[in-house]
Amino acid sequence: VHLSAGQLLRDETTKKDSPHAQMIEECLVAGKIVPVEISLALLEQAMREAPGQQLLFLVDGFPRNFDNLSGWTARMPSIASVSGVLHYDCPLEVLEKRILERAKESGRSDDNLTSLRKRFRTFQAETMPVVDMLKEVASLTCMSVFDIPANRPIPQVWEDTKVALNTVIANDVMAQNWKLLQAISAR
Repeated sequence: VHLSAGQLLRDETTKKDSPHAQMIEECLVAGKIVPVEISLALLEQAMREAPGQQLLFLVDGFPRNFDNLSGWTARMPSIASVSGVLHYDCPLEVLEKRILERAKESGRSDDNLTSLRKRFRTFQAETMPVVDMLKEVASLTCMSVFDIPANRPIPQVWEDTKVALNTVIANDVMAQNWKLLQAISAR
């Protein structure tokens, strides 16, 4: 199940009874990061409400900073574990072109060059250090971090994404089988 942290936040801004709608909207337009408690509450709710017995989630756009990562590790271990990270590397010029194209149809308040440039600066300053740290941690765990060049045509980016996701799924299945074998041999 694909869960977009940004879309969950945008959806929350449209709910008349949401106590956080205005603050979320202000953060989105300013290119700032929404407080972790709000983002995690929305992600957790979406995971719990996912149809069926979903065991695999692609959480898009999270974590955005070390506060997000700390919040995840404190709140989410009983909900979900991280098996992999997809990092899309794309220069600002390509992002600007894609956002301006998307803005023609999206109706999103943050689909403009000013908000995009603020989001990009925030990404470089706050998210990239998290990605770099996760790369270091990945070498010590069964988690993988995939760097996907995103300045290519979307179909090529999608092909790399599918390869990465299939690798994450295969590694997760193997890790679970290993845990099962260890548990059986410990008896």
